[in-house]
Amino acid sequence: MYIVVQHRISDPAGFQQRGQEMLNKVPVGLKPHQFFPASGAPAAFCLWEAASLDDLKAFVDGSLAPASAQDYYAVDAEHALGLPGR
Repeated sequence: MYIVVQHRISDPAGFQQRGQEMLNKVPVGLKPHQFFPASGAPAAFCLWEAASLDDLKAFVDGSLAPASAQDYYAVDAEHALGLPGR
C-alpha cells in the first residue's frame, strides 16, 4: 500500500538530522519514494510504500520524535496520479 505522511516540524535541525539517520536504517518491508519539504513552512510530505500503516507509523514516529509529529493517509491507489510504477 502507498501512504502519504505529513510531517509537522517543531525542530527543523533535529528533523533534518533524524531524517537522514532514519533513511540509513529503513527496515525491510518499508520503502520511501518521495520527499517534499515545504518552502518557508515547518512542514514536509513523504510518499512511502508499506505493508501496513501501523508498521510505517511505528518506524517513522520512533525515528523522528520529538522533532516532528506526523499524520498518515492511506492512498486511494485506484484514483491516484503519479504513483511509482504506474
